[in-house]
Amino acid sequence: MREPPATLHEMFHRSAIAFKDLPAVLDRGRCLEYRELDALRDHICRLVVNAARDFPAASVALICDRGIPAYAGLLGILSAGRAYVPIDRSTPPARLVDIVRAANIRVLIVDFDLADQVRDILSCTNDT
Repeated sequence: MREPPATLHEMFHRSAIAFKDLPAVLDRGRCLEYRELDALRDHICRLVVNAARDFPAASVALICDRGIPAYAGLLGILSAGRAYVPIDRSTPPARLVDIVRAANIRVLIVDFDLADQVRDILSCTNDT
């Protein structure tokens, strides 16, 4: 019987093992090696698994700049077995609430500088 094709995060993890000391991401002058990005992926995966434990069908939103945070977030969310919902950081508040409700998002990974703003927006709703 044929094995199903590897997922994106599985292929990345294999690459991280094979090329651990090679550059994986260059972002604004910062270079992250595969082993470093894989460690971030694993850390985010564990955080998502713990945060979403009580919500088995919930999606996870990622609101961050492109670059290292986005790559690590995407890989961590997928490694946790969750649906990944990218949300642009300039999304208007009402649209953000609509997306969170429609996509059954219970966990958000957000750039630090947006955390309070997103929390304030979502705390104004009753069922998020």
